Amino acid sequence: MDISSLIERYVGRIVRVSTGGHKSYVGTLASVYGDCIRLEQTLTVSELEEDSWSQRMYAFDPDLDAHCRDAETVIHFHAVGSVTCLEDIPPPAASERGGDAGVCSARRPAIVIADRTADNSDAGETETDECCVSALDNTRLCVELGCDLLGLVDSAHGGDLLNRITEVRSRVASELGLVIPKIRVRDNIQLPRTSYRIELAGCTVASGELKPLQLLAIDDERQKDGSIVDPVFGVPARWINCRARSEYERRGATVVEPTAVVATHLTNVILHHAKSLLSYGAVRDLLDELRTTAPRLVSDLVPNVVPVPVLHRVLGQLLEERVPIRQCGMILESIGRHAGQVDAEELLRLVRVDCSHILCGAYCDGVGVLRVVVLDCEAEHKLEQVYTGGETDTRQTAATIASVKEQWRDTVDSNGTPIVVKDGRLRPWLWRKLNERSVTSIPVLCEDELVASTEVESIGSISLESSHASERDERVLPR
Repeated sequence: MDISSLIERYVGRIVRVSTGGHKSYVGTLASVYGDCIRLEQTLTVSELEEDSWSQRMYAFDPDLDAHCRDAETVIHFHAVGSVTCLEDIPPPAASERGGDAGVCSARRPAIVIADRTADNSDAGETETDECCVSALDNTRLCVELGCDLLGLVDSAHGGDLLNRITEVRSRVASELGLVIPKIRVRDNIQLPRTSYRIELAGCTVASGELKPLQLLAIDDERQKDGSIVDPVFGVPARWINCRARSEYERRGATVVEPTAVVATHLTNVILHHAKSLLSYGAVRDLLDELRTTAPRLVSDLVPNVVPVPVLHRVLGQLLEERVPIRQCGMILESIGRHAGQVDAEELLRLVRVDCSHILCGAYCDGVGVLRVVVLDCEAEHKLEQVYTGGETDTRQTAATIASVKEQWRDTVDSNGTPIVVKDGRLRPWLWRKLNERSVTSIPVLCEDELVASTEVESIGSISLESSHASERDERVLPR
């Protein structure tokens, strides 16, 4: 294992870099690229302070938000004597925190850079079992950048990717009620220089190419030569010079910065994988928060009536269809009414009916009108046959689903317009079929989930007898 690989295990953690001189540097290890180490929020300490630096760091707020340590430091490998991770050092005793009188006596495991006159093979001999354990990566989401894209995170030179990622997390939390864990951003010299990729639990789920000094013009109909495909939605796009922005916007193209492309791609990944991002610990945190406002509700239902795994499963299923879980207390009440009496699929159906105002509210427009597309009776009957196993021709089934998708796209003028079916048992199956390997999410509601007080407007219907949506459907929806 080379030096870079050893040190990369500590990316995102607080480390002390000893330079073998009179000063050491303590800060968050932001990245390791080439033959350099980059630290953020750097604190300069004396080599003679021994362990007192760890006490000073433990005295800080863990998030380091309230302290003025904004310096960024880049250190070449040649100047590095050792790298010590704070998380490998046991916290000092209470009597030792906040002062230099006491000294932590624990031995500090460190990644030691081989002496310049020694053989590099000696470097690995200093590794300990504790170092290996601390290297375990529990990061859910990670954005990796090629070396030419590192400027996107450099705020000193206009890079705003980190701010955009913070905005993505805030928006998802406010809209869905899902608190996204911290997202790691790091460089990867193995990627092509202008590439990025998004990893979920260590697996690549999205990737793309950027031109960091240009802008992306999306859906430009007049300029097809040299066009590419937008990495997020798969529509025509092309990279343009910054000076051409006004011209392309006059043509009707949407022009965005490279950091906006990554942020939009990340948002899309979060929405598609929201169920996976809702961890068991996150559900526990939701319950802890709910205890502050409804302590009796939580104590009466959890865990005797509603075990935490059941709540976790239902919340995940709602998020999978992009249903907000902000009203966790109401969802918990609904599960408590039906848990233990029905199977998992029926439980989800009943919870959705109980929380129908949440569903309708998620798809209403700005004036409170819910615009929907309905299946005509023959189309729904045909789909029910497929669902119950009456239709065994898989090619015909695929053609039927493709026809529903095409007519939905031809009918709606914006994403988020739901399809309404009568049969609540058909709804989850149809949603899964419509959204398999699909970039755009097609919501599906059943009539039982429509709130009587919500104004519902049918903007069209889907018929399997025609390749196009019919004019305004006259089927009476429940009021």
